[in-house]
Amino acid sequence: MTVNFLSGRNKDGIPKNGLIPSMFVFTAIAMILTGLAGVISTIIDGMITSRFLGENAYSAISLLGPFVSVLLLIAGFISTGNEIVCSRHLGKGEKDEANAVFSVCSVIIILTSAALVVICLFAPRFLISVCGVSMDGNPELYPLMDRYVYGFLFGIPALMLVQLISPVLVMDGSGKLLPISSAVLCGVNIAGDLISVKYLNAGIFGIGLSTSIATYAQLLVLLTHFIRRKGLFRLSPRFYQVFRMIEVAKAGSPSLIRRAASVLRDLIINRYNLVVALTTAAVAAKGMQNDLNLLMFCMATGISRTLLTMSSVYYSAEDLQGLKRLFSYAMKFGVILTGSAGAILALAAPAIAGFYTKDPEVTDMFIFSIRWMALSLVFDNISISYQHYLQGIHRKRIVNIISVGERFALPVLLALAMGKLFGSKGILASVAVVKILLVLIIFICLCVKRKGIPRRWEDLMLLPQGFGGREDDNLYGRVTSIDEAVPLSQSAYQFCMEHETDNRTAKLIFLFTEEMVTNVFRHGRERRLGSYGLDYRLAINGGKITLTFRDLCVAFDPVQWWKLHQERGSQENIGIHLVLSLAKEVRYFNAFQSNNVIIYLDRRTADAG
Repeated sequence: MTVNFLSGRNKDGIPKNGLIPSMFVFTAIAMILTGLAGVISTIIDGMITSRFLGENAYSAISLLGPFVSVLLLIAGFISTGNEIVCSRHLGKGEKDEANAVFSVCSVIIILTSAALVVICLFAPRFLISVCGVSMDGNPELYPLMDRYVYGFLFGIPALMLVQLISPVLVMDGSGKLLPISSAVLCGVNIAGDLISVKYLNAGIFGIGLSTSIATYAQLLVLLTHFIRRKGLFRLSPRFYQVFRMIEVAKAGSPSLIRRAASVLRDLIINRYNLVVALTTAAVAAKGMQNDLNLLMFCMATGISRTLLTMSSVYYSAEDLQGLKRLFSYAMKFGVILTGSAGAILALAAPAIAGFYTKDPEVTDMFIFSIRWMALSLVFDNISISYQHYLQGIHRKRIVNIISVGERFALPVLLALAMGKLFGSKGILASVAVVKILLVLIIFICLCVKRKGIPRRWEDLMLLPQGFGGREDDNLYGRVTSIDEAVPLSQSAYQFCMEHETDNRTAKLIFLFTEEMVTNVFRHGRERRLGSYGLDYRLAINGGKITLTFRDLCVAFDPVQWWKLHQERGSQENIGIHLVLSLAKEVRYFNAFQSNNVIIYLDRRTADAG
């Protein structure tokens, strides 16, 4: 049930105007900037290389895409697993466990990146041949790739650590560091590239080296977060608990499969494009399309990773209405953002081409490829967001099937077929056709499963039977002013009595709800622009009572507050004192710039008290 002072509901009965839009938009923007940090250096390198060193040098960098994808594959696997597992622990209020997982992942990333640097240093030619380039077939590209790798490899540890740390900073309330770090990355990289090619004559090696230096500069900015005295994540002495990587590996396995399929796809299409392409212009155009695709894909990645992390929190709390609101808002937000970006990109394609090249043949191929890519953005967002949502609710098998189809089977088959029919332009256009076809296949499968066309958001969510309990066993409230504290408390009391809760427990919940809500509006201070207020949930399932409060105010841990006032013998807020003393468990965490308090009461324990 939903209390009647909510500011409106949609046709599915989902409360509108809760905290989710504010939390989601803030986190999604930070996640998008995180993704941008991983690819923006590559794009800058490509533009400067193409303008100053020529199309051959640019083609050499673009063909190293699978090599960079392998690095992001490993970092993304660990980072996503860490993100999901930490979110699950935070959803249960287990801060120490989340910190231990982050510590283990940090050590693993450092050791793995060091091993990769050694491999690249002593076996660069093997890596280049894996990317689909042979010395015999492409003698003009091989030495250029070789020199770029030597400059780029020193930045591998920083690149991988950035991928791990950035989502953690968002959860820990330091998402504002991400745009600062991205600006530092761009500034240092652009300056380094220009100095390298114009004054030092360091060529393509200097391009790779400046990228490494810029990535370390970005990492240093992010690491300033850990100087703060207060913060959830730190390197814990429990970093030796390597067994936690089993949980991380299981959670991150869909991302590993997804990225591995992407790498395999790029390897095959790289080789095929070199065979089909009639000129170097076609290879360069494909590389430019990949650059812009990575850049625009950051929107879908940021939105989907936000949905992944937040859905893990709400799923762990078994909050059905919160999960519905999150899913519906994320899908709508993604369609609007990527649709708008796609339209702008299609119109701006000729102007963007001018930043890369003045060659008319390359320009023509580039504009063609970008407009097809722009068409795919909305479908790409729908597909990847849906996969990340399913990963957040532990539907890994379905995610793996979709990932292999999206990242490998469909792209390779369509690239081969359309390349044979239409040449290089067919390969360029296949990027959009794959995304459209995949969304259509997913929709048809959902129609078959539901035995009809899905009409509600819940029909798309594939939640387990009985998730979140019966609707009548949940009371949801959205409070926007202190005047609504008493009505909400009265609704909570009535709800408890209707569920045959003893009168004493019902009165305690009445007092606790009123005092907690009053404290938020009297003493809370909003940290940023957004929805000021509190989301409330009271759930009764058998002998268990669960209370959940979420707000966007400054961090406030009620457990620490209770301990402090208990020691001082304060008689204020007696309801909070009594409920916390009788609670079976109280969990608090601050993530996504929001306070989250979850209180578990056992009715028998309350009666005994």
